[in-house]
Amino acid sequence: YKHALKLHYFSSSVNDSVSFKNPNYLGNNSNSGNYYKSTYSFTDEHRDYIVYPLHGHQFSAEATKYFKGTSPINHFELKARAEKYIEPLNRLFLGSSFAVKLASYGYQPYSHEEGFGYNDYVRGYEYYVVDGQQFWLSKTALKFAIVEKTEFEISYVKMKQFNKSHYSIYLGVFSDMGYIRDNQNKASNPMQSKLLWGKGISLDYVTYYDKLLRIEYSVNHLGEKGVFLHFSNPFGSKK
Repeated sequence: YKHALKLHYFSSSVNDSVSFKNPNYLGNNSNSGNYYKSTYSFTDEHRDYIVYPLHGHQFSAEATKYFKGTSPINHFELKARAEKYIEPLNRLFLGSSFAVKLASYGYQPYSHEEGFGYNDYVRGYEYYVVDGQQFWLSKTALKFAIVEKTEFEISYVKMKQFNKSHYSIYLGVFSDMGYIRDNQNKASNPMQSKLLWGKGISLDYVTYYDKLLRIEYSVNHLGEKGVFLHFSNPFGSKK
């Protein structure tokens, strides 16, 4: 288990043109502001490989209290994430994750309405930012190791410590679902309070020094299709 308690001070400023178009961008009718936050986090880590896990599980939670300075940020946030990975058949892997964000009611400046499109996202909506104060996000993937971990030597690298490498390739299908609620900008946020889903196929290439390339073809609930490149664990909170 890992516990952490952190206290942060933030100072923000924006260009005059931003505050002119949206005086409440920072919540104080100004182009600068500051606030504090205190965060407690808990992590229970049992994954075999954090960059691209195939076995194990993980749970993390984070509670944050904001304290106003010159910006009127004074709300409470709770985030949690659970992940599970199994190998039901030889070379066949199943992974799933569930994440949730909750926030207390009350005004939040636009800069703090972070929802989908930042670190957390529904695959198939990579071109969208969907802001909101609360959300849940579910991800599932089934993949087959078409090339298991294979080691090889890099002939032009003479130092033995660095001339060994490896790679593996996985072909899979995935399905994501998410729901987000925006209590402040409902009229201008057509994606909020709707079930967002994306599904598709993926080809993942994993190699040494924690390098990962995911090529995904996906379709979303709007019928939009696309091919997207990613460089991180599909169940994590980064693209």
